[in-house]
Amino acid sequence: MKTLEAIQRQLSLGEFDFSRHALKRVVERNISELEIKEAGINAKITEVNMFRCHVCGSTEAKKEYVNEIFQIDNKPVLVERIPAVVCVRCGEETFSRETTERIRQIVHGEAKSVKSISMEVFTFV
Repeated sequence: MKTLEAIQRQLSLGEFDFSRHALKRVVERNISELEIKEAGINAKITEVNMFRCHVCGSTEAKKEYVNEIFQIDNKPVLVERIPAVVCVRCGEETFSRETTERIRQIVHGEAKSVKSISMEVFTFV
């Protein structure tokens, strides 16, 4: 197991990835990579592995391109062909810090959309 100092060093060097859930929250809340690194200085982390799925514990994954919808200012925004590491057992997606930061920048104004689409909307109830 890595020491807290080693993990904080890893964070300061930008050597971290994001789960699908974390990717969505970071992009939707417009949290920059710098803010994450700064938060890591005071973080208490219990475990870091190479690839270990945080959902099912599998250590086997494959690289894929995925699409994701984000809610930005209460509007759905689709980002296509996002590189991800996907657990082969349960399908949980993990995203690199570089990918996460780039998506955040894209959807918050550093890129123009390539197309516009209509979307079917359903209500569960």
